[in-house]
Amino acid sequence: MPVHGPGRDGRHRAHAPVPASERHPAALSARRPPPGRHDLGKHPRAGLARLPGAGRTAEGHALREGARVNLVLSSRVWVTLLCLLGALRVWVFAAALPPFHPLDEAFHYDLVVKYARGHVPVRLTDERLDPATREAIVRFGTGISNPRSDSILLHRSPEYLNPRPPDGMPPPVWTAPPAIGAAAVPWGMRDWDRLNYEAVEPPLYYLVAGAWYRLGTALGLSGGRLFYWTRFLNALLEAAIVAVAVGAARLAMTEAPALAVGVALFVALVPRGSFYGVSNDALAPLTSGLAFYALLRLARESAPSLALSIGAGALVAAALLTKTTAIAMLLVLGVALAGRRPWASRAEAIGALTTLASMAVPLLAWQSLYWIAGEPSGPTQKAMALGWTPKGLDELWPHPIFGLPFVTVFLRGLLATFWRGDLVWHLAPIGWPHLDLVYAGSTLVCVVAAIVRRPRWAQVGIWSSAAAVLGTIAFLALLSIRFHFGARTQHPSPSSPYFTAGRLLLAVLVPIALLYVSGLARILRDDRRAVVALAVLLLVLTGAEVATTRAIFGSPYNWFHLP
Repeated sequence: MPVHGPGRDGRHRAHAPVPASERHPAALSARRPPPGRHDLGKHPRAGLARLPGAGRTAEGHALREGARVNLVLSSRVWVTLLCLLGALRVWVFAAALPPFHPLDEAFHYDLVVKYARGHVPVRLTDERLDPATREAIVRFGTGISNPRSDSILLHRSPEYLNPRPPDGMPPPVWTAPPAIGAAAVPWGMRDWDRLNYEAVEPPLYYLVAGAWYRLGTALGLSGGRLFYWTRFLNALLEAAIVAVAVGAARLAMTEAPALAVGVALFVALVPRGSFYGVSNDALAPLTSGLAFYALLRLARESAPSLALSIGAGALVAAALLTKTTAIAMLLVLGVALAGRRPWASRAEAIGALTTLASMAVPLLAWQSLYWIAGEPSGPTQKAMALGWTPKGLDELWPHPIFGLPFVTVFLRGLLATFWRGDLVWHLAPIGWPHLDLVYAGSTLVCVVAAIVRRPRWAQVGIWSSAAAVLGTIAFLALLSIRFHFGARTQHPSPSSPYFTAGRLLLAVLVPIALLYVSGLARILRDDRRAVVALAVLLLVLTGAEVATTRAIFGSPYNWFHLP
């Protein structure tokens, strides 16, 4: 029943009775729905204010602070676990795979050896494989057999690019008797006296790996163990990439913190293939991810500091000095600077110029080495050495990429090998190729959903991610139509003129993860369901890799069997 009482003006007013449930904190909390995404989405404190008894009292303040600490600690725990998961996965497969996989690992390792000695190549035609590299290839990546008592036979890359022999695998050269090994090594080294087509790649990975290599030699490592030590750097890089991806996800998707878990899962479990070997593919996601994170901060800060402006430009330069396919970071830089409207004020103009200058100086310093040597840029030298010739403008249009093969061949091959890698074992792809359509199709659908159905609070993150991913794909498509490809490469080649190696997308690993997870959440209309669905898909992906690589762990060539 309503209760009537006189007001200050003498009139009687009706007041609804206050239910007991609204007077008792425990009952009040029981009537509330459980906290969900909208309770904790904007900021952890948004959910903490609803805790029972969390009023303006000392007890309420203690409750809020305690819950906040628990949230921070739990976040650090799962980030740490996912970093360790990614590092462990990369280490296990890096240790299990035999030395010098066919994705140019021998040439990348040769560059690491040269940078470790302080030699920086600038003229590709002068760069043949170092004798130390050739000896390592022959001893630890080559098989040996005796077809006759008076002869020996060397088997190059016997477990990658050769069918499984019916009479068993030939053992590695290092297991041969000393007299036979002494005859085999010089012969094999002469066979590997060839040009290093990767010699003028951007330098940053080789500087880092060269320092790691020198640390290994200081620890007394040599031969095959020094080679695997160089590989194991990738495990540390993978852990750092996961941490950077989490930071970028929290900046890009401020209202959906649960999706940061999905992004971390994606980054921890997707990179494979060349990521297990010595290659600049291992550092590209880290430097590009750091640049992406810095540019997101630059776009969101109301008044970015001078250090942030300089750091963002320097990190973009670092990404480009790691791998050329990070060129799409220039588009992300453009999005960040355009969003700040540098023409609107003098302070913004100075900040934009500072960012551009800090990016340009390292790039020009590197390019000046070629100018001083009187040589064209690294990519131009590499194209010439591989026998690729530029097309004229009138030759660009008659290309199959301007049709259905853009989707059925180019995009499908690029996205499928991005997920499962492009390594082979006895000529058979590692992973289950019949899942390629699932990988490629789900990526296309999720990316489109993320862009089309982007929420207002994620505009900067989604547009920046889209610029990075779509810009990289457009760059690879442009390269596919730019050249006549010679007979020295299989992918691309005159019969398959496409850049479809998924490892070329590793420079935009973090933006792809953001778009995929965000799009999946938009499709399923629930962040937690999206993370669960992604976890299931990644479990299938990892299971496919394990199922097709069981024999690898027993290889007599790998780290587990070294003396």
